Amino acid sequence: TGTVDYHPYAQPISDWVKVESWMWVMYSIVIMPLAMIGFNFLLNIRPLYLFRNFLGQNIELHKSERANILILLVMVICSVSILTFIFQKLERVPLFTLLIDGDVKQAAIDRVSIRYDLGWLDYVKNLFGLMMMPIFAYYSYVVAQVKRKWYYYFMCIILISLSVLMLAFDTQKAPVAFFAMGFLLLQTIISKGISLRFFLLFGILPVLFILIAYQLTGKHNALDMFLDPTSAFYGRIFLTGYFGFPLSLEFFPETIYQPTYYTGVPSFVLSFLDIENVESARLVMMQMNPEGVRAGSANLFSGYYLGEAYANYGYLGLIISPIIVGGVVQVVHNYLLTHKKDPLILAFYAFITVKWLLGSGVVSFLYLKIILFPLVFYIGTKFLLKLFIKYIED
Repeated sequence: TGTVDYHPYAQPISDWVKVESWMWVMYSIVIMPLAMIGFNFLLNIRPLYLFRNFLGQNIELHKSERANILILLVMVICSVSILTFIFQKLERVPLFTLLIDGDVKQAAIDRVSIRYDLGWLDYVKNLFGLMMMPIFAYYSYVVAQVKRKWYYYFMCIILISLSVLMLAFDTQKAPVAFFAMGFLLLQTIISKGISLRFFLLFGILPVLFILIAYQLTGKHNALDMFLDPTSAFYGRIFLTGYFGFPLSLEFFPETIYQPTYYTGVPSFVLSFLDIENVESARLVMMQMNPEGVRAGSANLFSGYYLGEAYANYGYLGLIISPIIVGGVVQVVHNYLLTHKKDPLILAFYAFITVKWLLGSGVVSFLYLKIILFPLVFYIGTKFLLKLFIKYIED
């Protein structure tokens, strides 16, 4: 309708592509739940019955008070150690550059550098920092809510604070907001339902955080941004997370002709084959903001997962990707509902659920990256917890 043509990202999009992208989004909104329903039908799974039964269960904690306290203490020590190790290895921490030095431009450059220049440290950051620490925080929240004693709440606050620092150290705002939403999910399962007040609280907190973060990283007042429908705040929530898809339809493969079908293949395989691994979201950013990419301040132009599906696999990707995404989401839901209600699986589920970012691409679903590493971590942690409890009891 031309309503958002004021936005520079909308200007390259032709009228037909606007209509076409809308049609494909409507297709995905219908096909995703149908795929989930079909998956349940094939496996003879009744998710509503399983969910009600799951909610009715009591959360299973270890009977030993000493074991529960020591487990959380070990999690605190691990989180502190990981955060300290990562920060020591970095030349600059973007969040500190922004808040302490007040250098917004350098913080933006450092943020992009962290994504591409960390080498082996990137695996430590992703697997132990961005995955393990939030799961530990969720675990501690479940234990604290069941036990309701001050020392459990104290360790919970420490783990949540460390996780927020880890998620925000590169000045990203969305990960912290989504992390907060995980507690809404946990409280729903713990309390077998939540009050409207609690729901509104966890709906408002992420919005306030994003507004404050924009004020710290920009030149605009938070209240002014909230009152201005054309501000970066509303643009970030409603527009930029979508633009990647119509821009991909517009640019691939005529304007951007570099193939991206191999995105998601392990980097060591691509290196062996001498293939440069550049994501479609990166190529779109290079097309839209080449100066920012050259300066090191612009990173990816992520959008609705159909954008990467089209860039990588053409119209076939648009047709089958909603089926794949719906199937993967349903697998995780069913895995939760068919297991006992304990803090670790709830923490794992909350972490996975807030990672269902349909604006982060389709490759994570296609190659199961979005669940594979957390699942391995869940199984490994469960095994280590059993060994730890057995050791302290002996």
